Amino acid sequence: VHVQKQLSLPDELLEEYPDLQEPKDERLREIIEDNIRKHFSTHHRYDLEVEVLEGTQTSQLAHRTEVKLIDLLVLGHKQSTSSHGVINVEHVISAVDCDVLLIPPKAERKLQNILVPVDFSDRSMAALSSAMQLLDAEDDASIAVQHVYDLPTGGLGVQYHTPISMEPRLLHILDISYREMIEQLPEADIKLKPVFSPNDDYQGAKLSVAVAKKENSDMIVLASHGKGFLKRLVLGSFCLQLFRLGPSLPILVVKRQAVPVE
Repeated sequence: VHVQKQLSLPDELLEEYPDLQEPKDERLREIIEDNIRKHFSTHHRYDLEVEVLEGTQTSQLAHRTEVKLIDLLVLGHKQSTSSHGVINVEHVISAVDCDVLLIPPKAERKLQNILVPVDFSDRSMAALSSAMQLLDAEDDASIAVQHVYDLPTGGLGVQYHTPISMEPRLLHILDISYREMIEQLPEADIKLKPVFSPNDDYQGAKLSVAVAKKENSDMIVLASHGKGFLKRLVLGSFCLQLFRLGPSLPILVVKRQAVPVE
């Protein structure tokens, strides 16, 4: 799908350049089809339909995903100092009901390790389940399950507790929550590694990027809504921060409930 803000040209311009009389959407469609044939040798295995639409990107993508009953919207994402031709990721993710996969320009065709930020909500469970479905257990696949937590400060009752003194107890509680979540997942030969990250500077994207690099993650999968740390984030902004700060990793935003892993 290619969305052009305006496909028609002024009559005065068409009179001066008669070669532009050919419908613009047909020319754009031919260019896209040529690029598909050029860059994707396996295109003949799939039923491909190229659409050139007029209007705003967000509204047209939201409408087409709804009409076509789309399960996954794949968006190429690039950093740019200009807004021209750049899709507003935050607006699109908020507008559509399907899952969204964001692909940076230099993403590698490799999927063995995945990072999944969680908050132990049902949405996080769906994201984790989706990540498990993406991996092949025979390839020594692994998932780093990251939870970002805040250390409470101040007095509790009559005794003052420092964040450091409370952290072991908090980590124990988080570990219980993690195990309870994992017990609800179907059995699979995929290594799951819990990662608990203290949110000291309140910059969750940096923490996720650091863990992704340490765990050699090939993708980040996260839920569209949650509670606690994830709920406080503006999702589109969080995704954009990951692109700016981290390696060139695809990001899958899970908005639908995942199908149980077989």
